[in-house]
Amino acid sequence: VQPAQPVNLSASGLAFYTSEQLGSGVLLELKLLLQPSYTGIITFGEVVGCDRVDEPVGDYDHFTRVNFIHMREKDRDLLIRHVLMRQSEVLRRRREENE
Repeated sequence: VQPAQPVNLSASGLAFYTSEQLGSGVLLELKLLLQPSYTGIITFGEVVGCDRVDEPVGDYDHFTRVNFIHMREKDRDLLIRHVLMRQSEVLRRRREENE
């Protein structure tokens, strides 16, 4: 069990830091809480890579990449909307900073 932490999220998977090496092909149950809407998604993922990092982040010394599998369509739609909304926010902030 991993405590809550920020992740790199896309419509097809996510990447995050872990304290242990996870082998490729390992299946994970994933509990996502999308911020700031507090929308919850429970799905499954398959580890596609896990590498030791040169500079640990807190107690986490591995960077793990996971592809979503067996995600419900309505959850995938929620996730896609969330990712698009967050990307729009980032682009808007960058544009404002450049003006």
